[in-house]
Amino acid sequence: MPKKVAAVIVNWNNYDDLDRCLRSFAVLRYPVCDVVIVDNGSTDGSTHKIQTQFPRHQYIYNPVNLGYAGGANIGIRYALKQQYDYVWLLNSDTVITQSDYLDVLVAIAESHADCGVIGSLVLNRDESSVVQSEWFTFSPLKGRFLPMQKNAALSAIPQRTVKLRNGEYLNAASTLVKSSVFQRYDLWPEDLFLYFEDNTWEDKIRKDDTTAVYYTAKTYILHKGAASSGGYRKSTTLDYYDTRNYLYFIKRSYPYLLSYHVMRSVVNKVLPKVVRREWKRLQYVLYGFRDFFRGKTGKFEP
Repeated sequence: MPKKVAAVIVNWNNYDDLDRCLRSFAVLRYPVCDVVIVDNGSTDGSTHKIQTQFPRHQYIYNPVNLGYAGGANIGIRYALKQQYDYVWLLNSDTVITQSDYLDVLVAIAESHADCGVIGSLVLNRDESSVVQSEWFTFSPLKGRFLPMQKNAALSAIPQRTVKLRNGEYLNAASTLVKSSVFQRYDLWPEDLFLYFEDNTWEDKIRKDDTTAVYYTAKTYILHKGAASSGGYRKSTTLDYYDTRNYLYFIKRSYPYLLSYHVMRSVVNKVLPKVVRREWKRLQYVLYGFRDFFRGKTGKFEP
């Protein structure tokens, strides 16, 4: 019998990307994959509109925005209650183009007893032959997540499957997780609200040598990126959570380097905005520092 998979997609005011994502499910041939859409307090009616177009999916409406981790956890709890074997966490701005995408991921996960989580190669949605990343490698000294093979041509990527090491993280646009892993290690950390919850969670489960994170290039998915925060550039939302949650990530995963990374963050996040006179963005970076030192988590409140 095929393993049962629940695809959990969180939506927040993003009709266009979600519509495109759900339409792409038509290419999948995997026999037991149900879609769970969690509306995270949308105010634009996007999920209600989607529900009229795709009525066979499961819909859960949160009255308020719980952040990505909080919204995802609602869907994960539903999947666990319904006894799905796998939870497929999928960003709303992804597009599936391969009919065997899920077959490949499940087969690899089942063939490795220690595999608790697996992700795939990720390509740019609007340049589908260009790599967004294989995975990310975190450099503790540089304080940077380096996307492996970024901007490489798809044809140049070897079809390998590897177990990621400490300091290596999946591109979380598409992450397949065995339900037993959530039952054993708890769900995603909701206190971060947005960004770095995936990295923090991966580090948590890897502390137990019996559970590993895998990556494969034997299949791929397309991903737009940063659809819920206004894009990667000139987003005050990104500035705040990237500043605050980065420091929380360091505190939890690399605590011995915290002081060093506080200073690096001042250099990397504050000074460039002063030089460019980006005062609004600087304000949100400073909010991020303020709330980290206050020990504040959750949703941003000025």
